[in-house]
Amino acid sequence: MNEFDKRMRGRARAEDCPIPADFDGRLETLLETLPQQKTARRFSRPRKFVKHILVAALAAIFGTSVCGVFAASGYPVRPGGFGSAAEGFQPYSAQVGASVTDQGYTLSLDGIGMDEAFITLYATITGEEPIPKDEWGEPELWALRLRAEGEELEFWGQDQETEWVDDYTLKVSQRCPVLRTLPEQVELQIYSDELFYGVSGDWSLNLLVDKSAPDGESLVVEPNQAVTLHGGRWKVSKVVVAPSGGGLVLTGAGDYPPSNFFIRDDQGNYLYKENYGTVSSPLLPISNFIAFYGGRTDMEFLTIVPYERVSPDGEPAGNHRVFGSLDGLPLTDGSAEDGYTLLTLDIGEEQAVATFQTGQGLYQYGGYGGFGTEFGLLDGDGAELELGDTYLNRDYDRETGIWTVTISYPDADPAELARAERVWFWQPDDTIRVLEDQAVTIDLS
Repeated sequence: MNEFDKRMRGRARAEDCPIPADFDGRLETLLETLPQQKTARRFSRPRKFVKHILVAALAAIFGTSVCGVFAASGYPVRPGGFGSAAEGFQPYSAQVGASVTDQGYTLSLDGIGMDEAFITLYATITGEEPIPKDEWGEPELWALRLRAEGEELEFWGQDQETEWVDDYTLKVSQRCPVLRTLPEQVELQIYSDELFYGVSGDWSLNLLVDKSAPDGESLVVEPNQAVTLHGGRWKVSKVVVAPSGGGLVLTGAGDYPPSNFFIRDDQGNYLYKENYGTVSSPLLPISNFIAFYGGRTDMEFLTIVPYERVSPDGEPAGNHRVFGSLDGLPLTDGSAEDGYTLLTLDIGEEQAVATFQTGQGLYQYGGYGGFGTEFGLLDGDGAELELGDTYLNRDYDRETGIWTVTISYPDADPAELARAERVWFWQPDDTIRVLEDQAVTIDLS
């Protein structure tokens, strides 16, 4: 234990709030594994996916000419088939090299990975003029759209990473879930009719994709099993475990697609899950993809376990603020086990970055981290600092249970920031109650 650790523990005990049991042991481990600071991005950040290799053999057809295709080798490994666009392809991805130009912008599809769960695209965009940026310096890029076998491949949400090469060149990685089962040979169209905000045109690439993966086994089941979740009727139309990850597809009509449930495997392990966009339709059935990580291809069944959030004394669910000194971190209170502990806070000229540990009451369910939190900066008298327009970004690491929360304040006065002495953050009042009597088992055999 170094001197910094000792000071942090001493300050924590000096606070009025109680510290959870086993706090020292968990803190020591966490301080060694804190994530590096990240700058707020416009697009949702990729999570750390399961460490498998996305395998795809691909034949590309662009117009009437056939582009040569060869397996990429010697590239850095990228867990789960997704990562920084500049890192290169992972092993067994395929290079494509097809491109299309319109309105002075060229979309080149460098590579693609595809299996039963996800499609990952690696592309480069170049422009005759500088690529449009927003006020934060991020590209004003829309997500690339997909059609499979002539039908729109609706995925509702996607992970997208961008990386600037220069003002005229942008690397793009996009990862999309696959909601329906596709044939082994897939006619895939990757297209956009508005590549950047306000830049309309026709960027379309037609590919013939062989998604068979000799080095990556997959489990694909279409149980079409009806389930009742929180009073609504839904159908589990697809369950998949593939080299790129796993997921289940819920299909049904209703105002609110179910989200308050955990996924448990046949060995009793809770699997981390996340929604890839959530859409609803009051009358016509519509599908939602719920990704999960840690599944196995030999699972015999999955169990969907509903839960509800309950508050003390039956009060409505809500939050309360936890206050403390900047010199008094880590900061928490009696709700830490079902909420959060503020571990570190770095206040810079344009942004403040805080790390929060998720309490074991939430994290025990397959790395579930709740909805995250936010914080604010105060002066010595407890008054909120005047920082102008602020922007919030939250990033969750399911492997450590740490939320990295960033507040950007591009117009803040340095003199105002210098007055920061205290901090507050939201802590949930409610806890998780697992509704085991409503659990539903999905047969995968």
